[in-house]
Amino acid sequence: MQTGIDRRQIILITFGVFLTTLIVFGIYLFIFKNSNVLIVKNLETKIDLVGTWRVSTIVPTIQIRFISDREAILLEESSETKLHLMEDGEGLQLRRRGEETPIGYFLFRELKKDSWQGLWGDNLVVLKRISADN
Repeated sequence: MQTGIDRRQIILITFGVFLTTLIVFGIYLFIFKNSNVLIVKNLETKIDLVGTWRVSTIVPTIQIRFISDREAILLEESSETKLHLMEDGEGLQLRRRGEETPIGYFLFRELKKDSWQGLWGDNLVVLKRISADN
C-alpha cells in the first residue's frame, strides 16, 4: 500500500503546469502583439500619402490625388471623381462616394516611400508617386 505521490503523478503534474504556462504565455503574446502592430500600421499611413500617384499597369491612365487622410480624387482621362478613404487596420480602402464596394485596396505593409502595391478592381497594381503636394 502506497501512502504518497508516486513518480508518474509528479511527472503528470509537472507536464500540466508547463503546458498551462505555455498556453497562457501564447495567449498573452497574441493579444498584445496585435495591438502594437496596428499602432505601427496606422502611423505608416500618415507618412506621406498626400500627393499625386499613378496606378500602374492600368490602361487608360488613372491617377489618384490624395488630399488628406480621408479624401482623394480619382483622375481619369475625362473625369474627376471624389474618393472616400477608409482604414480597416490592415489596409486602406478607396471607395467612390455612395458605393459599398471599394475600387481599390492597399495593404499598409506594402507601403514604401514612392510606391504602394495593392488591388485595383480585380487587378494587382502598383501606385507610383508622381508628385508630392505637401
